[in-house]
Amino acid sequence: VILSEGSGARLFEGKLRDETEAGWPETNGAKALVLTLALFGAALSACSMASQAQGLAALLGRGKPKRTKVLLEAQGFQLLFHRGKGKVPLPWVQLRRTPKKPVSFAVGGSVESGMSTKDALGFPFTTQNNGILQIGFPRFSGRLQLSMEDPASTADDDAQGSMELSYLQALGPGRFGAGAGEFGGKLRGNGEWSASFAREVEDIGKFRGSLNSQLDWSADLDQSYPAVKGMVPSVTYGATQDGMRVRASVDGDLKKNVHGSYSLRNIPGKYAPMDFIHEAKVKVGSSGARQTLEAVGSYDRKFAKLPVRGSLTYSLKTRPATLEASVDFDRYRLRAQTARAQAAAAVARVPDENGQRAAEVELKVGKVSAVAQLP
Repeated sequence: VILSEGSGARLFEGKLRDETEAGWPETNGAKALVLTLALFGAALSACSMASQAQGLAALLGRGKPKRTKVLLEAQGFQLLFHRGKGKVPLPWVQLRRTPKKPVSFAVGGSVESGMSTKDALGFPFTTQNNGILQIGFPRFSGRLQLSMEDPASTADDDAQGSMELSYLQALGPGRFGAGAGEFGGKLRGNGEWSASFAREVEDIGKFRGSLNSQLDWSADLDQSYPAVKGMVPSVTYGATQDGMRVRASVDGDLKKNVHGSYSLRNIPGKYAPMDFIHEAKVKVGSSGARQTLEAVGSYDRKFAKLPVRGSLTYSLKTRPATLEASVDFDRYRLRAQTARAQAAAAVARVPDENGQRAAEVELKVGKVSAVAQLP
């Protein structure tokens, strides 16, 4: 649920899932942070409304006229009107690229509670609250994000909140044939950290690496090769602290309106053929791509009873909405999506030990979404 958004800021939809359980010592501090993010978002909205009021006043002729005025802005360009100077002021126009804003803000969050009225009315103490504050630096392609998770407070549970600070920096082309890439880092409230790096290298491929506070590391190199009879092969060579790993795949059009892919990979440190993981996908579409049928299958020995898994998805594009129905090993799912709204429902394929099927209903309008899970 979006709490607020600053002027010009990108929307950010919060549905945070933090794998750590450590945090700050008092839960009240976590809830105070959620409310602080909400107030900060409200302040951004107030500033946005103030700037719009100033623009309206200038449009009506109030205040001192500016020497430079934006006449038209579209497709990343601006048409500027400049008033002349001197004794004989001659106006002139200028076409330029739209300059990026120095800073952008976005605030988001989500609230989860049980179906009982008591849990909902106990907000923010009886609900699970997630808050996100994002600060962007568009001029040098950087992004700083502060996210937190505050579990529901109960009499028998002393669960504490968790916090994470992350930064992502895009890297432009560099020397020695280095292409575009990115660098990222994360710091959690319990002191754990992680860093990642990715970069395109000319004539070699894309290099990716990561390292965390537990000294777990990984390094991978993605390489693509020329197509063979319409199929594009690619190989990923990698290594981790557990051993080497390789992933080989092919992807391409099998025939008209039929697309397929197949991949084979091993688990780091395991090289026996019986431990390889196989994944295949076939997608069939109508001539106008109005209807598609996609089948996905995989083989993984980590599923001891039945190592084979699969899914089948059918989609239909109509003028008002796109309809989709799918089934996999775990559940059935229906979804309808328009340009501004989306509704989805899912139900478990197999009943649980009590004979009940878990169900989930989701409704999304714009950037605001609500999810209900039924036992």
